[in-house]
Amino acid sequence: MPQPPAYTIATDFSADESSAVAGRSTVRTTNLDTELTNIKAFIDQMRTNIALAQADDGTPKDAWVDLPSAADDLKTYITTNGHGFFAADSGSVNTIVVTLDPVPTAYTTGMLIMTKLAATNTSTAVTLNVNGLGAKAVHRNGASLLPSIGDLTISTMYGFQYDGTQFQLVYSGKTGPTGATGATGPTGATGPTGATGSTGSTGPAGPTGSTGAAGPTGPAGPTGPTGPTGSTGATGPAGPTGPQGDATLADVIALG
Repeated sequence: MPQPPAYTIATDFSADESSAVAGRSTVRTTNLDTELTNIKAFIDQMRTNIALAQADDGTPKDAWVDLPSAADDLKTYITTNGHGFFAADSGSVNTIVVTLDPVPTAYTTGMLIMTKLAATNTSTAVTLNVNGLGAKAVHRNGASLLPSIGDLTISTMYGFQYDGTQFQLVYSGKTGPTGATGATGPTGATGPTGATGSTGSTGPAGPTGSTGAAGPTGPAGPTGPTGPTGSTGATGPAGPTGPQGDATLADVIALG
């Protein structure tokens, strides 16, 4: 139904009383006018509030309720298991078929569909049909680029968004190729010197090296002090008797 009409006060009873208009009542007209003014303010505010949610034709406005302001049970229904935008693919090769719950009544621009594919595409011509609303072409990276053969792989999650004409691939659960290694970044500043570690244990002695060549003879040192006299040695044996010599004059006289 349409919105209620605005309320307009038709009679100013206080003015009637002051002008002595014929047929006026004997009620307290000032109080009556106050009551009617309050009723008008209430109705006007109600109309303002209703206009936030209801269009002039009586239908609910599209942006009336967003997810944060929805009731908890509604948010749980929508966000659990992808209700409203997710359903597994029940189609065949190159033909994606999705049946959503709740059931959409038409394709709308921006409609998002999440699905798990039932088959890998073998053609660039791939279609998506949602709840029997009609098969729409699938494009990727813009409205003019068709998917390559093998782009859409079996048992992989994909997201498609309706652009008003066809569905565009906006999400892929498929792992892409590894990108090229980026350039090496600049060397960072040298960090502070760490604390000196404890001295390690002494290693085993190495083998004795070969004897080096003899160096030149050094100069003679100074003569040392005379040592003490040694003890007298033992008397040696008597030598042999020598030959007899010539007789002296004394010897002749003695013999005479």
